[in-house]
Amino acid sequence: NQQNDPYSEILALAQALTGLHEQSCLMLKPIVDDCCKHPESVDEKELEHVFDWVLDVSCCSKGKRLFNRLCKSFGQIYPDCVKSYIGFDREMWGDEDKG
Repeated sequence: NQQNDPYSEILALAQALTGLHEQSCLMLKPIVDDCCKHPESVDEKELEHVFDWVLDVSCCSKGKRLFNRLCKSFGQIYPDCVKSYIGFDREMWGDEDKG
């Protein structure tokens, strides 16, 4: 019986959270696309705001792709900012290389 299964509620919450991450990625993609298309027009404060939003969803594969795209596009322009956010990402979601 699923109603008596204590894990069914946890599973339902996890599925809902995954759906929210997916929806957030869909909303963030055009923002990341625009920033990466015109990196010279993005100042560091604006980039930090975009990184903050993307960092929240970088735990899922679509979010990680958005995060990596920002890192690649802005690594030469704002290297200290990108390094900081790579560190924040590892603090929040762990280091994939260790697995």
